[in-house]
Amino acid sequence: MADPEVVVESDVASQEEVASVPAPKAYSARVYVGNLDYAVTSEMLGAHMAPAGTVVSAEVMKTFSGRSKGCGVVEFADTADAQKAINTLNDTRVIEDGRLIFVREDREDSSVPAGTFPARAPRGARGGARGGARGGSFGASRGGRGGARGGARGGARSFGGEPAPAPTGENAGKQVFVGNLSYRATWQDLKDFFREAGEVVRADILMNRDRRSKGAGVVLFATEEGAQNAIASFNEVEFQGRPVYVKLDEFS
Repeated sequence: MADPEVVVESDVASQEEVASVPAPKAYSARVYVGNLDYAVTSEMLGAHMAPAGTVVSAEVMKTFSGRSKGCGVVEFADTADAQKAINTLNDTRVIEDGRLIFVREDREDSSVPAGTFPARAPRGARGGARGGARGGSFGASRGGRGGARGGARGGARSFGGEPAPAPTGENAGKQVFVGNLSYRATWQDLKDFFREAGEVVRADILMNRDRRSKGAGVVLFATEEGAQNAIASFNEVEFQGRPVYVKLDEFS
């Protein structure tokens, strides 16, 4: 008669069980800070974040023209300091009576050295990606804009597969398209935001048929210079918590 099978319980996990256990999350020592007042400098940002721990570097992101984008990145000596910054400095103000900032873990590639940022794709390539992602969301609105807004905010837009016609209206060169707007932004917010670039004739928020914002708008300036100033000064600048992108409205 065969000996009965003996089952031995063990506190030691098998290799398969160990392999199936997910590794603990590796937190970054860098944090992203958004909704900064445009007057905030890198030095001011570093000083504001210092109570959370040792700040290795602090940098306010800027446009090519040197204007603040309203956001920045701070690197701490260790991840615990970064987590403390997220927990204690979110919804605080760098400037008295200024904006409430938001602080979160920096989601950029961790292989990028501190103080540098990944190279940006060319504007055309980025635009094409935006166009594909947004395609259809701009839908049939504002009369003849229809599919033009939809498939294509990056390269040239087109109607029915044909090349987009060159702008010939009286507003040609004076009107800019503004994308990635906060859904709570109003036409008055948009107009006030762009006044610094030049005299604003009017500003409109693009709406769906149910009168809900599409997260985009157009701003008409009195001169072509105003439109060019808006593109140079406000493209990729943060507005109401989002970096907006600004380009000439090709269908004005």
